Amino acid sequence: MKRLYENCLFKLLITPFTYAICGAAVVFAAVQFFIFQRFFSDVGTTDLHRFFSAIPYICVLAIPALGSFISFSREELSLPVTPHRLILAKTLALLTVSAASLVLTLFVPIAVSWFGDVDVPSMVCGYLGLLLYLVATCAFSVLIYTLIENTGFALVIQAIILFAVNAIHLLASYIHVGDFFFSILKWISFSWHFDAAGKGIIDSRDIVFYISVAAMLVLAGTCALESKRGGLSKFIRRLALLSLAGFVLLSIDSSRIHFRLDTTVEKKFSVSSYSKSLLDDITEPMTITYYRSSSLKNLYPQVRDIEDFLEDFASHSKSVTYSIVDPVKENVADKLLSYGVQGQRINTSVKDTTSYTTVYSAVVINYLGQNMTIPFVLSSATLEFNLAEKIQSMVRENTRYVQVVIGNGLSIDEDYAYIKPWFETQGFYAVQTYLPSEIQDGREDIFTLYPNVPLVVFGTALFTQEDSQALINFIRGGGKVFLATSPYTVDIKNDWSVIPVRDYVVYGLQEFGIYYRDTITSSKDSFSLGLYSQGADGLSPKQTETTSYTMWPVLGPQENAINGLTAFWPSAIDFDNDVSSDSGYTVSSYLQTGEGAWQSEKVSGKFITNPFSVSKEAEEGEEIGKYTLAVSMRESEEKIPALIATGDQYAYTAEMIGYSSSQSSVDTRSLDLLSNSLLLLSGETSLLELKMSAKGNTSLYKIDLDRLYSLKIPVLIFVCACPAVILLALAVFVSIFRKRLGARFLK
Repeated sequence: MKRLYENCLFKLLITPFTYAICGAAVVFAAVQFFIFQRFFSDVGTTDLHRFFSAIPYICVLAIPALGSFISFSREELSLPVTPHRLILAKTLALLTVSAASLVLTLFVPIAVSWFGDVDVPSMVCGYLGLLLYLVATCAFSVLIYTLIENTGFALVIQAIILFAVNAIHLLASYIHVGDFFFSILKWISFSWHFDAAGKGIIDSRDIVFYISVAAMLVLAGTCALESKRGGLSKFIRRLALLSLAGFVLLSIDSSRIHFRLDTTVEKKFSVSSYSKSLLDDITEPMTITYYRSSSLKNLYPQVRDIEDFLEDFASHSKSVTYSIVDPVKENVADKLLSYGVQGQRINTSVKDTTSYTTVYSAVVINYLGQNMTIPFVLSSATLEFNLAEKIQSMVRENTRYVQVVIGNGLSIDEDYAYIKPWFETQGFYAVQTYLPSEIQDGREDIFTLYPNVPLVVFGTALFTQEDSQALINFIRGGGKVFLATSPYTVDIKNDWSVIPVRDYVVYGLQEFGIYYRDTITSSKDSFSLGLYSQGADGLSPKQTETTSYTMWPVLGPQENAINGLTAFWPSAIDFDNDVSSDSGYTVSSYLQTGEGAWQSEKVSGKFITNPFSVSKEAEEGEEIGKYTLAVSMRESEEKIPALIATGDQYAYTAEMIGYSSSQSSVDTRSLDLLSNSLLLLSGETSLLELKMSAKGNTSLYKIDLDRLYSLKIPVLIFVCACPAVILLALAVFVSIFRKRLGARFLK
């Protein structure tokens, strides 16, 4: 068989089109990730899942094209070798070339590592999953070329079937299929079985699928070749029947008895030690019920991750019982409504036909007669954090409250409409409190009455001198504060005019060595603002114009904002630890701009905020660089901050969140910063680490956005040219030593 393998491999190596096909496949894999997946943008990520997921679809054409060079020939009928040896030799030769092409795609993760952290174990898992995929795909290609003598027709048939088996699980997105039929579609789908490996999960069910399918395809190829040679022997027939029976039994057993190994560095799909300690505290029976519509499972492969994680989570405590319920079959929609769970409408449109389906994906936890819910979950990314914070509240009776003070004249119910609902989803109960000076207005619920409850302050323009001193005393007395303010206010509902104010809080913070600048921080890394205009007659069509609004800096991913965020007319903050140490505190930077920021000054006594009039770059002589937009302050001997102060009071308003959001999703990055900061202020560092590790740092934090854009062409040249040079060198080598290699392989 070794000679047969070398013969087939030689045929592939001496064909120039082999190198062209391999090169085209590698280049397309790189381009789709860096260009189509918008790597060179503010949403770029080092997560290679999207890169891996595209490769099976590239193989739809690449594998059949390569296989055509070793397709079936009439001469093979008379070769003095057993059929299975010939089929195996062709499969292994095709696999060798395909796997070599796969190795050339390593230039993509190498390039990605220049911009952020690549999860190497997860990457290795992804490549191993692709290798298994190639084993099955190559065996299939050899089978089709054995069955069909017309090479061109066989190539087309393969491409169609491979595309079908890659995407067949998506059929449920377009037509209604029953659970049983969909389970068959999932089992058939090659790409469905690769999904877990692409995310860094080794799943025994997928390994068994690929190996057993490859074995069956090789056996089918053997039967096809033996049949062409004059008929199947009894031995081959019996072997085929036994193999088919074993294949079915193995598939059934692998779905019942299986294991999943999480290879990700952050262990995103494993139960953490913190959750295990929490589960150890459960002394009474607890039920975790996953209310999941069967149609949702048909639409989203990641639902399997949710089910597997919940099962794994519950298995770490004998007191926890886990079950899955289909709300439609069990007719429990009214019961879920009493839990605060509503069905979500998901778009299942096909071309010009608009259609929606209502689905459920909610987790309900019951403990000692108390129910807590996760109303809707579509991935396991933050599932453990949500479970942990709710179970902690139920088992350890740890209810978290936060008080909110609005000190800039805006409304918590309208202007800061997202705050209360967001806090609730993060396990905090928000209560609005007031300033001591507002007692005269009948406000008796003032923040100083709750020194042990963390305080969030939005704006301080309305603080009197006494209010400011009360806030300083609150901090000195051990209170925890998240402060979002600036030495000016902005008319966010009208013309965006900036009004400087005499701010006693900003002045009072100077005794801690914290100094707010009375300028607006602008940046080249800024928000692209789309504005609409219409003719004076009101009849002309609307005109859309996009401008880079430098007064809305886009902050890149960093430690305390791993996905970055957009700031709105922010004030930079300086700090002096010589001054703060005299007060017994230490101040450090908490949030920073990129390298291309500067300070916009007043012009003729006022700030110019018109998007079309603001300066697009720093004035001559202006200092360009990084600026601090938030600081944290802690007592010198403490690890937990007493104060987190930011220079942006508008990033948390519904108005500004609306500007930075897309049509399909709400931009919650500023709200995430707020809730994460509260967990830190509350000393719940373990829970915060759990939340942060669930997301992982997949940001392009090693480089600023302006430099990221400029590196697009050099990176594309690197990831495309390097494989091309290697393939060209190999082609030249084979061409030069063709006779010698032929003597070696063909003798």
